[in-house]
Amino acid sequence: MNGRMFSFLLGRMLWVDGGVFGITWLAAQGFRQAHAVYLCIPALVALGSAGILQYVSRRHRRSIHVRESAFYMAFLWLIMSILGAVPFYLTGAYSISDAFFESVSACTTTGLSLYPDLWQQMPCLFTWQCMLKWLGGLHFIILLVTVVPQVSGCFGLFLSARQGMSFSPVIHQMEERARRLAFVYAFFSLVLVWLYSQAGLSWQQALYQSLLTVSTGGGDTGADFRYYHRFSVEIVGIAGMLAGGGNFLLYSKGGFLHCLKAVYTDVESRVFVGILAILSLLITADLCCHQGYTLRLALRYSFFQVVSFLSTAGFFVTNIQQWPDFSKFILFLSSLVGGCIGSVAGGLRIMRGIILFKLAAQEMKRTLHPQMVTCLKVNSVPVDRKIVSRITGYFFLFIGVFFISAVVIAGSGVQPLTAMGLAAGALSGSGTTAHLFGNITIRALPAWTKVYCALVMIVGKMEIFSFLIILQSGIGYIRRRW
Repeated sequence: MNGRMFSFLLGRMLWVDGGVFGITWLAAQGFRQAHAVYLCIPALVALGSAGILQYVSRRHRRSIHVRESAFYMAFLWLIMSILGAVPFYLTGAYSISDAFFESVSACTTTGLSLYPDLWQQMPCLFTWQCMLKWLGGLHFIILLVTVVPQVSGCFGLFLSARQGMSFSPVIHQMEERARRLAFVYAFFSLVLVWLYSQAGLSWQQALYQSLLTVSTGGGDTGADFRYYHRFSVEIVGIAGMLAGGGNFLLYSKGGFLHCLKAVYTDVESRVFVGILAILSLLITADLCCHQGYTLRLALRYSFFQVVSFLSTAGFFVTNIQQWPDFSKFILFLSSLVGGCIGSVAGGLRIMRGIILFKLAAQEMKRTLHPQMVTCLKVNSVPVDRKIVSRITGYFFLFIGVFFISAVVIAGSGVQPLTAMGLAAGALSGSGTTAHLFGNITIRALPAWTKVYCALVMIVGKMEIFSFLIILQSGIGYIRRRW
């Protein structure tokens, strides 16, 4: 592995982290929040480390290979999570394992928190948590067009972006695409701040809500929609979650009209809207029949919650633990499906589901007509058989990691259904699935369970294949040493 190239990438990442950490510290100082001084420590460490790494890697080659990409993804989330854990630990309210869990949950936009009322208890840490979630979403957006297509050949980005977007390991091409998507991400964030303020929130509340919405990192925080009781705020939240769960590659293809046309003609986007409509109607019917909801209220709550779980944002607009099991199960499945392929959302991704369904239909036809020559296409783009086989393998790995994690978490004394919800939340990035099938106090879990859940969050954000590449490299190194 090329150490200089690896150092260069980490250095660039730490420049961004240090800058955002510094802005967060200044914001906390401006809000006159206690413990704000702790936020400057990660900023100084990140900026200092970035300077050293940039100096060491000043003569690096201009391309990156698969193994370097996989290690970069792993170290990115680990280093960012360790730096993010520092303020949590220094306040004295968190142990080392608790601080690591809280930081990983924020950086991977999972949304689980040991203190759901963090905004009331420690506003400074809530500010830090919101910015970590926003920064985690920004990093993932940048990874989408840089190293993810190399590491996870089953990601299928080219199927969505069509011929207008090609992916290359050359650094200057990575930087150009990353800047474009980062601009779109920041633009959406600013627009949401303004919309939330127009909906009646204070500028500080609007800022927090925007950071959590566009990053799809809501979860059980003090910025939950249950506390606002305003339909206008819910509408803005739905728009923000739809944007976060949509394809950012399509958003960056041109002007507003060009972007709308690209989204309208994209198969994945239409399937996304279709799933939203169908699941919302199913939950609406269930609530009207078994809970006595009016049609208007059932539509309002069901559509919001389906958008929230499908985009893996995990916001609540009402207490859904009192909903029928059928509705909660639909929301659980929604979080596993996830958003579009080029989105901040987690989950299996809709594009992969489309390809798997097309593959199943194709195999049924070939069973009836064995000599039939078929070509699987998405958005009029032929899908290579290698991509299809990787997506099939990824689906198996995703389900396998989910069930193994559920068994491990259940081993700590958690109820089986709740363990499945927590495992799904950690893997898909929608942490609030843990609360669908019963109350669970994350703070009361054993330390090893919290660390394991944190690692599952990182594996889910790394798209699993990156973790397998690192594991294979480690096993190969041990064999060579022996």
